[in-house]
Amino acid sequence: TNTVSYGDTIIITPNTGYTITSAKLNDIELVKNNDGTYSYKIREELTDDIVLYVEAAPCYKVVVMADDNVKVSLDEKEFIVIGNKDIEFSVTLNKGYEVDYVKANDTIINEVNGKYTVSIKENVNIEVKTKLINYTITYNLDGGTNNANNKTTFTINDAFTLLDAYKEGYEFMGWYKLVDGVEVEVTRIVKGSSENLVLYASFKKIEDEKPNDSSTVSEEPSSNEETSSNNGNEKPSKGCKSTTLPTLLGLISIIGTLLISKKNKK
Repeated sequence: TNTVSYGDTIIITPNTGYTITSAKLNDIELVKNNDGTYSYKIREELTDDIVLYVEAAPCYKVVVMADDNVKVSLDEKEFIVIGNKDIEFSVTLNKGYEVDYVKANDTIINEVNGKYTVSIKENVNIEVKTKLINYTITYNLDGGTNNANNKTTFTINDAFTLLDAYKEGYEFMGWYKLVDGVEVEVTRIVKGSSENLVLYASFKKIEDEKPNDSSTVSEEPSSNEETSSNNGNEKPSKGCKSTTLPTLLGLISIIGTLLISKKNKK
């Protein structure tokens, strides 16, 4: 109970860590000043006692700290929460990044249905930390062997050329992925790629080499070659199986002479 009189000014100041939520003087609603206090100047003679009604609530400072790869849905990075209550927010991530953790005063906050909820009962620092997503590469080798230096994971910051797979008796034709059922060749991972990949190795069987028939030379001369040789008055080479007509007639003549000579002797 305090005594006031005409001309006095009533000033209401909240305790540290609290804020005044409402103040009334009898039925008169008091207006909050810029510094968080309430005041009222008595401008008439008082004939009765007056009653001052004041309601206050704790106020907490919330600071949001997030790295450059995420946007938090809260409007401000620093604000005051009056009273014990929950605040809820979501996050939007840059391409190629995922949430590493969300903490409220070193307590891990888990995502539920795309939202994070923090109970405010004291001053709170909210920290949102991101990390690069590791995308995977799955290789289908069709019985072959992959190159040991082919990477199986990558981030949006990586860029590298895919190396050949090996399959005995086959030639490696390239790596392919399926896009709407269509084979698309993939030769390298370019910087900024942001999807898990399933790659298929393509091989072509190496055919055995066959001898070329046109390179085989016949040991026997053709009839045309023989005719050409005889016309040039050249004897057939030794071992030639073909016999010319003059040779046959000569043999017949010799045999006939021998038979007549033998008959005369008798």
